[in-house]
Amino acid sequence: MRDRILTKVQATIGFISGVTAPKLVNHKRIHTPKDVIEDIRELYGVEISYQQAWRAKERALEILKGKPLDGYKQMPRYIWMLNKVYPNSYIRMQRTEDNQFMYLFITLRPLVRGFDYYKLVVVVDGAHLGRAYKCTFVSVSTLDGAGCILSLAYGVVDTENDLIVHAYGIFGRIFQQDEIPCAHTIAVLKHKNVKDMHPYCSDYYKPDALAKTYEVAMVPMPDKEDWTVPDYVLDEIVLPPRYRRLVG
Repeated sequence: MRDRILTKVQATIGFISGVTAPKLVNHKRIHTPKDVIEDIRELYGVEISYQQAWRAKERALEILKGKPLDGYKQMPRYIWMLNKVYPNSYIRMQRTEDNQFMYLFITLRPLVRGFDYYKLVVVVDGAHLGRAYKCTFVSVSTLDGAGCILSLAYGVVDTENDLIVHAYGIFGRIFQQDEIPCAHTIAVLKHKNVKDMHPYCSDYYKPDALAKTYEVAMVPMPDKEDWTVPDYVLDEIVLPPRYRRLVG
């Protein structure tokens, strides 16, 4: 009797995950366990528990993205391809003595090449990642001469250490003023019959600097199916961080 009940519960979660998976394809879409409960209620008139919905969503994510453990195994392959496609990039991965993942920082060469031509003001932000291994995604960005957001670097760190502070230390730069005349200044210059505003504006905002920012082409990565990686890279071992048991 017990085996029959367990089989039924497992099949129910498998069925729900199949229904839920298509709604998780778009990573920007927020679809919570409560949404899963509502979907099953509306589609099939069946009530499921929050725990069933949560487990079904986790199963659906595994269907789409694979298990988190497999993702860590792919890191050496991913890093090797990045170095091949974007040579002279700054890419660093740190592991413990037991080969457990600690952190990864990536700054690609095309973005580093334009570093002298955009504003020396950067923003470092972090977002906590979900699922079994609780890490933090760190991103570093700035503004180009046209005022558009330009990504400089990104990485993943272990939330139980001070590597987020380390990220600030690596990517932090001295903050400077805008160095662009405000409307009042322009009005005064016009009143003084100044025709050429260029000497009063930072070089960061001039067309030549903007062009040099994107001088090195950002070629796309090839499809994963076309990656050719040496055996010694495939033999590298990267284990996930210590498992963090979820609350509840």
